[in-house]
Amino acid sequence: MPNPKPNETVLSITIPTEAKAALEALAQLEDMPSVSALVRQLLENYSRRNGFEVSFEVGDWGGVRGHKPTELHPHQPASAHIADRQLYVRLMDGRQIITPLDWYPWLTNAHVDAQNMIELRANAVWWPLLDEGLSIDGMLRGKLPTPIQT
Repeated sequence: MPNPKPNETVLSITIPTEAKAALEALAQLEDMPSVSALVRQLLENYSRRNGFEVSFEVGDWGGVRGHKPTELHPHQPASAHIADRQLYVRLMDGRQIITPLDWYPWLTNAHVDAQNMIELRANAVWWPLLDEGLSIDGMLRGKLPTPIQT
């Protein structure tokens, strides 16, 4: 049993075995490192979508203590993952942005563990192990054209 800090509480969830299997499959589909990470992300996304600024990034979730919740933003990402040399970002409003991974050499050349450690911010996708991120606004604009040399 975890030892919560004074500003934390322990929450235990009992679910049917079939539900755990479904959550494990969903975590794998979403490229999440664990069911706990998936549940944390689902709770955080649901809370933000409904106007609650709550952070679930504490304790044994594997998050970062002291991470401040972000404000709601019109282009809030709901999920992000890398597959088939593409970056997929689904927004809270249901739109999906797909960009070639080659647009981001710093991400393309990163170790797969660093690529898969993704944090969703108010208007960005962040890779904490790389200390780099992408704004949703920039992704919506698309890749800027290469300047023409004269």
